Amino acid sequence: MRITYEQKLIFSAFGAEDLSRQGALDFLQAVEYEDYKGFGRRFMTEMIAILSEISDNEYNKIMKENL
Repeated sequence: MRITYEQKLIFSAFGAEDLSRQGALDFLQAVEYEDYKGFGRRFMTEMIAILSEISDNEYNKIMKENL
């Protein structure tokens, strides 16, 4: 799976807050964000899709690689 620079920043923030995959997913689904020409909505939708598709082990591996 290819993770973009922007997504790495979000994963780093999840790591700093010690969020589990489910905790990160819950956070993204609950957060309100400013939408700039659809970018915010697309970005959040992509992040939610990634977190929904990967396993906890894959999430932990991504977290270790991006911290």
